[in-house]
Amino acid sequence: MIQNILVYKQLIITSGDSYYDKYLLSLLLQEILKTFMEQIPSLKSLKYFLKTKSTNCLEFIYSPEAKVCLYSLTELGFYSDIHSEFFYHLSHICQNIQSLSISFSDNGISDGLAYFISSQNNLKSLKLSSCSKNELRTIIPSLVKSSLTLTKLRIHSSDACMASFISMFMNLQKLVLISESKDFFDDFDQLQHINFPHLRTLKFPYSVPKAGPLLNFLEINGKYLNKYYVCDCYESMKLAIAKFCPNLKGLYVIISEEEDDLESLKLILKNCQFLESINASYSYKHLKSKEFYEILVNYSPKNFHKLEMNLFSLQGFEEFFINWKNRIPQRSLTLIIKNTLDNIKNRASPIIEKYHKMGVIKKFKI
Repeated sequence: MIQNILVYKQLIITSGDSYYDKYLLSLLLQEILKTFMEQIPSLKSLKYFLKTKSTNCLEFIYSPEAKVCLYSLTELGFYSDIHSEFFYHLSHICQNIQSLSISFSDNGISDGLAYFISSQNNLKSLKLSSCSKNELRTIIPSLVKSSLTLTKLRIHSSDACMASFISMFMNLQKLVLISESKDFFDDFDQLQHINFPHLRTLKFPYSVPKAGPLLNFLEINGKYLNKYYVCDCYESMKLAIAKFCPNLKGLYVIISEEEDDLESLKLILKNCQFLESINASYSYKHLKSKEFYEILVNYSPKNFHKLEMNLFSLQGFEEFFINWKNRIPQRSLTLIIKNTLDNIKNRASPIIEKYHKMGVIKKFKI
């Protein structure tokens, strides 16, 4: 609610006809914010994404109500260029932020940002969006204090991923690296021989590191992973998953029509005996769907129960559920169909409903 009021405040102040109008609106909304904070004895989460450096939008944090309301704040999100007064004052109110989301602005970084980060005593999760290598360098010293407490790191950038920065956090449990540029992973080789013994989730939603360094990284850290999401799963990568990631429970993988690709999937299912879910992505021309379904029925581990996939053809679709029904052991499926054409969806829906009523499908989304 506070977030919505702040956004509303920004809109109406910008649209005011005169400075006096804006001043009156500012006073009014400050009082509204104070009222909300009086009614919320302990706010846990605040998203403060206002594109302004004006100190008028910061007045609420100076109120006595803010000191009480924000004291126990554990989750905070903001733009990097907020006026430094916001960070300096907030650092004296709340020092136990556990989850921090920073969206880097074209206007640079506020002088108070590093000070605020360094004031936190128990930072566990950090999300950095639209950050450059130079901006990362600016905040690195302030994160040294959190090098042992941080367990989740998400970086979205078109610049280098700064492997030396990532290597600070030896207790990482979740690492997500997002970039549309392959140059982002130019220095990933600095991570290839580093051991992250607590790493459980690894995601590359867009571009991926070069094969050599990534395979070396998996050879060391693959045994720790429970979830692995990779957008470009070349053949050697699938073989590495089967060889180095025996404890996977969730996997995102791209399937092609190549015979070797289906054989690699079979090998993954055989070797990853804890696998519970697969998110499979492909195009119609790149998959022999009947063979894909047969492999799932015959080789998926006993605890496998969730399938998320594209559906561009109904070839072998109903036969898959018939065979799954007769599978021993048989677990009801959670089925998520994505990126589906309307005509395929309309034909698939009655089949899904039929096997949902029979208990073969536990839950579904299409």
